[in-house]
Amino acid sequence: IKNPVDFFFNMLIHHKVQLPGNLLLQYRILNRLTNVFETLEMVYFEPPGVAGWKAYYQAPLFYRIWINSVTLANRQNITNLIVSGNVAIGDFALTIDLLEYISELSNPYDPNDLIYEITNSIFPNGITDLQKDFLKEILIPGLPDFEWTVEYSDYLGDPENEDKKQAVLTKLRALFTSMFSMPEYYLS
Repeated sequence: IKNPVDFFFNMLIHHKVQLPGNLLLQYRILNRLTNVFETLEMVYFEPPGVAGWKAYYQAPLFYRIWINSVTLANRQNITNLIVSGNVAIGDFALTIDLLEYISELSNPYDPNDLIYEITNSIFPNGITDLQKDFLKEILIPGLPDFEWTVEYSDYLGDPENEDKKQAVLTKLRALFTSMFSMPEYYLS
């Protein structure tokens, strides 16, 4: 299981979240992140004892200590806030640009290829075909595959149209929120 710092920064780095150039704002963001790590029970540079965090030495649980009823809910809340773009620090929104992220995939027009490529990149041990079908159902609930192709193509044809953009973003947010809530996402 990923420790809180790995969990958080893997998500940001993998999805190419960039900090602003303003150094003062960077300090504010990193200070806010240390508060986030505290809610996940890993205060950076403040181990609870000379031996460090229990997850690295406490048998028989070891790394399982990182997940409990409090930290699991906090991890899910944090990922939900970042996916929805609701983490504002000054005039900076800490969020994943989902449209930019999927535009870099080999075939974002096909929902099967889209889900296959995303899941292969974010789940270290992969997921089953049944889970991929579940995720596709979240992306296009009860609709045939071509509906996603049409909707995404419509957005790309007119990226300034806010309705088309929000239609695609809403589906992607639901997809990524579900993926970040899956137990497989928390594994190293």
